[in-house]
Amino acid sequence: MADWLDAPGFRKSRRLRIPYPLYRLFGRVKAWGEIHSVLDVGANCGQFARAAAQCFPGVAIHAFEPLYCCQTSLCKLRDQFSQVQIHRIALGDETGTVEMFENDYPDSSSLLRMTERHKEYWPRTRNETIIHVPIQTLDGLKSEIGGGPHFLKMDVQGYELHVLRGAEDTLRNTSVVICEVLFEPFYDEQADFPGIHDFLRDRDFRFAEFVGECRMPPRGELAFADAVFVKSPL
Repeated sequence: MADWLDAPGFRKSRRLRIPYPLYRLFGRVKAWGEIHSVLDVGANCGQFARAAAQCFPGVAIHAFEPLYCCQTSLCKLRDQFSQVQIHRIALGDETGTVEMFENDYPDSSSLLRMTERHKEYWPRTRNETIIHVPIQTLDGLKSEIGGGPHFLKMDVQGYELHVLRGAEDTLRNTSVVICEVLFEPFYDEQADFPGIHDFLRDRDFRFAEFVGECRMPPRGELAFADAVFVKSPL
C-alpha cells in the first residue's frame, strides 16, 4: 500500500472509493479505444457499475441482474447516475425463464448448481433456494444497448460461455471483455479459462491480463480471477 501512495491516480481512486487495480484497468481500457457503452452482466449490487459510472462519464452503463435482493441498491445507483440503466434479467444463450440457485450470499448465486467444494470454502452459501428468473440474450437486446463499441464485463458464476454464445453479434462491436474465470470446481458444468479463451480467440480477442486474483489457503492456489481480453486490430 505504501508503494502506491505516489502512484499515478492512487489518491483519486481512494477519493472515488474505487479499488486501485480496477481504476488502473479502466485507464488501460480507455487507452485501448473508444467505449460507447459498458455492459455489466451480473451486476450484483452495482459495485462495478458505480466505478464505471465515475470513470466513464457520459457513457451508457447497462446493469443486468435478476436477483430481487440487489434491486434496491441498483435503483439507488440509477438515481445517482443518470447514465445507468437497470435490466432485471439474466443473460445467456436462450430466452424465456430459467431456474436460478439463490443463497444467503448473493455474490455466489448462479444459474448453475453449486458444488460441495464451494460450500466448504464459503459456508454461508449453504442455504440454497431455487427461484425462477427471466433470461434473454445480449444479441436480442441490441436496440436497447446500442451499437457499441462495448466494454463487456461478466461475473456470472461459471455461466460465462452461455452469455458469450448469446452475444455473437454484440461481440463484433465489443472492444474489451473482462470476465471472472474459475480455477476450482465451484459450480456444476462451469466454464473454464481454456474454454473462454478459445471462444474469444476465435472471435479476434487476445488475452491481455489477469486482475483481481483470489488465492485460497493453505497453499495459496489460484481459485478465481478476472481475465481481460482485448479485440485484436484488423
